[in-house]
Amino acid sequence: MPDVDLREVLPELLALVDLAMSLVKIYLDAVTHQVITNEELAYLAGHQDCFDRTELKLSARLESLINSGTISIGSR
Repeated sequence: MPDVDLREVLPELLALVDLAMSLVKIYLDAVTHQVITNEELAYLAGHQDCFDRTELKLSARLESLINSGTISIGSR
């Protein structure tokens, strides 16, 4: 097993956890309040290239809810 310096890896892992938690929070807030903000949409658009398969499905579900009118774009 190669030597791994956890001090180098830990910030990257924490960033991934933060990213996933943010996407889930945005999704839950949008579904709960039936509104997604422009800032949240900008976050999704800016980080989509970092999303894994599950996160891409979640963002596609958000897109579907917006397109159907279930979730509107605005402020809470």
